[in-house]
Amino acid sequence: MEPALLLDHRAVRRFDIAAALIAALFVALGVLVAVQLWALSRLSASLFDASSALDQAGRGLSMVRVLPLIGDEIARLADSIQATATSVHAEAVRVRSNIRVLAVVVGVAVALVGLVPLALIYLPFRILRMRALAKLAGRLDGPADPMLVEQLAWCALARLPFEELRQITRSPWRDLAEGRHQQLAEAELRRLGIRPPENWAAPGAGPSQHPGS
Repeated sequence: MEPALLLDHRAVRRFDIAAALIAALFVALGVLVAVQLWALSRLSASLFDASSALDQAGRGLSMVRVLPLIGDEIARLADSIQATATSVHAEAVRVRSNIRVLAVVVGVAVALVGLVPLALIYLPFRILRMRALAKLAGRLDGPADPMLVEQLAWCALARLPFEELRQITRSPWRDLAEGRHQQLAEAELRRLGIRPPENWAAPGAGPSQHPGS
């Protein structure tokens, strides 16, 4: 049988839930980090306020440039203040933009810390398992293949918990030796989460010995 079928369907379901919780946790952490860093972009508001104040001061001074004697000096000062205001405003825009880009990058990076291992390790396992289950389900169509039934029975013997195996038969080795494979094979299918076919009957599948027998 495929290595991807070693785990029973209950264990795989628990792993699926754990993987989903891990993915959700790291996505939430990434969003939280991004939001917190994005909020830092508000620190640039003081630079915008400063640039606005400088711009207003420059405009106010430019209004008195028409005065004789001091007009030229005031004009140069007003132009200098307005140039400074423009520079401060541009710096504020750059700082805000950089902080927001950083927020997105760090948030995505935090989310990928949890998502990448799942994508590289767990997702391929789930794909292999789904393919293996689909392949096995395809072999169950129609009359039972005696070799498949026997293989499933041996897998059940190797993989079923002792208490569950004991409920099926008290002498599994004798059942296998005498060709009574069907009940063990059906138990293996149930372990994998596959319902045994209703009209499935393995040739030579006699009654197994049950705990009460």
